[in-house]
Amino acid sequence: MVVKSKTWIIRFFLIIFSYAIFCNDSLTEKSFMPSFEERIELLQTNFKGMQKSNDFKIEIIALSCKGYSLEEFLRIINRIKQLSKEQNSVLKIEYFYEAFIFEYYKTDQAAYQKTEKERSWTAYHEAAHAVAVILADDKLQALHYVTIKGVAYSGGHYTKIPLALGEFLNCSDEEIKQNLENAIQDYLAGGIGEQLYGISCLDRVVNNFHEIDKNVPNYDFLDSITRYSVSTDVEEAFKKAEIIIELFGNGDNLKSHEILLQQYRKIKPILEKNRDKINKLAQRLLEKETIFADEAYEICGKKRPRFYFEK
Repeated sequence: MVVKSKTWIIRFFLIIFSYAIFCNDSLTEKSFMPSFEERIELLQTNFKGMQKSNDFKIEIIALSCKGYSLEEFLRIINRIKQLSKEQNSVLKIEYFYEAFIFEYYKTDQAAYQKTEKERSWTAYHEAAHAVAVILADDKLQALHYVTIKGVAYSGGHYTKIPLALGEFLNCSDEEIKQNLENAIQDYLAGGIGEQLYGISCLDRVVNNFHEIDKNVPNYDFLDSITRYSVSTDVEEAFKKAEIIIELFGNGDNLKSHEILLQQYRKIKPILEKNRDKINKLAQRLLEKETIFADEAYEICGKKRPRFYFEK
């Protein structure tokens, strides 16, 4: 049980953490980060008078770019405008995605072409991530999109965005802890998805758990998951486990890797029961490469949660 005096400490820590993960260490103009309201104003100014498709919502763009510097955010805006001009088209949300991925990887996604085998395992990996997010019914965040596009060996990725501004301010400690546990399940889901569809771990780069935490016992599940999961998935899952211990104490005396094991045992049977959804979403990703929330939630038989500005 979390004591009441910790409530605002938890809120403050999570808000700062959610911003700090994107920040540079140096306090220069390049690291200045516009607020949500400032991002909205920049988007309205730059896209004023331009025709927009129904799915092009500046609030989603503003939420997705939380933590980006002013310089980075303006580059994303300018690339969206450039793509719209090149295609002689109205503004589309897919142009934001292209601009976002370009800025995220600092290079063009066409710089590396995946083999069909790589596309296949990426599709099942990312589809399992997405299905885990959707079935969690998280009260604070929702899936925005999932994609198999990427550069070099980045594979693909999925993105969650908050359902409301200040998502960690107006929620209970239980909801915060559940959000962190859901995130661990999300990260582990990609490797589980590949296992379920018989993708050989010999085709993957082996990521050794013991290189991340020397004190982790040699559990079979650890070796299995890390042979399928990219190292960043494993590292981020560990970080969430450590935050749980830091914020909520450790009454059960669980270590980080044991929290991962606990969440693995929760999410694996859920994904096993929903193999059909993973398969359908993976096939759709192979066909379209990027799937946005409305379609992904529909595939999973769920109604997409509405963002605060849609209510």
